[in-house]
Amino acid sequence: MDGFKIYQPGYEQARQLASTHRGTIGYAASNDILHKDGFHLRRKEYYNLIRKAAKAPLSNQEELQLVMTILEQNGFHPRTREEYIVENGIRTKRVVRDIFFMSDEQIRMARRFVSGFLYETDATFNTNTRRLPLSVMVGIDNTGHTFPMAFMFITSESAKSFKFANECLTDLCFYNCPQPSLICGDFSKGLGAAVAKQAAKELAQSIQADEDAFVDIDVFIEEEEEEEEEVGKPGEFLASNTIVVDVAAGTKGERTRLQLCEWHAIEAIRKRLINKGYSKETREVLVDLLNQWVKAPDLEALENARKKVLSRLRSDDRTYLRTFYTPKEPQFCRAYTHVLPNLGVNSTQRNESYHVVVKQNLNKNLSVSAACEAIVARTKLLAEEYNERINDNRKNNPTLIDLKAFAKARSKLTHYAIDKTMAEWRATKDFADAIDSGDEDPFEFEEAIGCPCECELPLRFGLPCKH
Repeated sequence: MDGFKIYQPGYEQARQLASTHRGTIGYAASNDILHKDGFHLRRKEYYNLIRKAAKAPLSNQEELQLVMTILEQNGFHPRTREEYIVENGIRTKRVVRDIFFMSDEQIRMARRFVSGFLYETDATFNTNTRRLPLSVMVGIDNTGHTFPMAFMFITSESAKSFKFANECLTDLCFYNCPQPSLICGDFSKGLGAAVAKQAAKELAQSIQADEDAFVDIDVFIEEEEEEEEEVGKPGEFLASNTIVVDVAAGTKGERTRLQLCEWHAIEAIRKRLINKGYSKETREVLVDLLNQWVKAPDLEALENARKKVLSRLRSDDRTYLRTFYTPKEPQFCRAYTHVLPNLGVNSTQRNESYHVVVKQNLNKNLSVSAACEAIVARTKLLAEEYNERINDNRKNNPTLIDLKAFAKARSKLTHYAIDKTMAEWRATKDFADAIDSGDEDPFEFEEAIGCPCECELPLRFGLPCKH
């Protein structure tokens, strides 16, 4: 009877309706919608809707053209990084290594929420038939939610790929506003080398502008063809397994810095303990001490926690911790990162959680062009979802808000920002009472200088503190 199904009433209408669902929702959700209209389509027929449409595979050139067309027609700005294949000194062909793309709405949100603060970057896999990792860069908006800032299909997590992404972001977003102050990522050598090279170039520019500079500028500016690993402190080159980012801490000039994920640091050390044959009981104690070390609230607590960790390690592991992780403490230990403009970020958890969202309609059987279509469909909802959150914030006030103090500002602030500042407002009133009673010295705030006490709220979130 299946041969006569095309003559069944409503079969063609069911196929047409289901084809609008395919690639967006699953069979169960589509079948519920069809049932409401009196239609029905079997699971196999539903999943074959797109499969039957693809009759012939596209060539590499055709698929690239299709990808660029899809992105441009949907308001995205695609960029490609291309390289020549050289054989016997002759260029034989040109290949695309990376495809970067972001929409107008992503640009707008990046300029508003990422400029001067932080974005996270991480790659996810199994999103297309070509097995290209999808690098996702996310930011945090003023409602505390994660949003996708940009996407890039990459061939590898190399320094050239990260450098290309940074150039695209500068060209599209941050050409006339501050660059992101921080990039949060894992311990990828490519990311570390790319940020170090960018920091070195920015440092060289600031030194060049300083008439009293005594450092040779040529040390910092490297040619495009030089090896990616040869990036380090002025006057020296480092091994390829070393990550150095803030090239000359304390010097003049603003530079984008790399904040490393604290979870990756702890997990990497834990795996080393397993490979080194530490017993389960010893590992559990060490992991607790590692958490105390990484999450120590101040430098004194960090120093004490590090000593406890080292005291329980074997000699070679103590050397490894001192040489590899201790120099990087300012990049992942909370005693340092709690005063960086990172919007409360300590790890790449937000980015990795967003992988689940972006991969809802992606799988390893999709072509790159089909994967781009799915990403485009998801990203189109970005402005609508943000506006919905903002409108919800305007409908009511947080439960514990001081209505008198926030009378003029509450309609202009999100609940996320108000929640952050309400506790500080309570501390402000206590601080004023202490000044009136003589327990605290009078305090005059100078707007041009900012908070002289390095409070976490203005440094980390750009919000006012009690001072």
